[in-house]
Amino acid sequence: MRTMKLVVGLAGAAMMAAAIGVSADSAHMGQTGLPSPFLTPGDAKKVTKEQICAPAFLASIKPTKDAAKVAAFSRYGLRDGISSTAVLDHLIPVELGGTDSEDNMWPEPAKGDWNASQKDALEHKLIGLVCDGTLTVKQAQAAIRKNWTAAYPQYVGAAAVDTQDQ
Repeated sequence: MRTMKLVVGLAGAAMMAAAIGVSADSAHMGQTGLPSPFLTPGDAKKVTKEQICAPAFLASIKPTKDAAKVAAFSRYGLRDGISSTAVLDHLIPVELGGTDSEDNMWPEPAKGDWNASQKDALEHKLIGLVCDGTLTVKQAQAAIRKNWTAAYPQYVGAAAVDTQDQ
């Protein structure tokens, strides 16, 4: 099943890139800032508010292994885990219980209208809202998993436009 998802997702990425005349590097990461829902549906382990908000939780998070990074980029057609326009990101951040599974990692735009810096700001805001009891862990994970660019204005405010690319 996992192999089938990968094949279908890669075929879809290639067809989309060909149809709009861009490389696979930017096909999924264009204006939307969202990963392919087929390649990166998101994956999280069960964690509690108490775990996430404990000072030792961040220190307990291990760095993502290089092999996992390469595999995540490769799912999007990027050889050797290298991209000049994207950074590896966890759709559901590890600070909110996200895993290092390929289903949770994707090449996220480093610049543009919806970029890694904006997603990081949303992640920090959601962690704060979980820790102060405004949101549950599941609500925060769902907001990011469903559509982080839609959650951004709801929880952070109006999106700042990246003028470096214009």
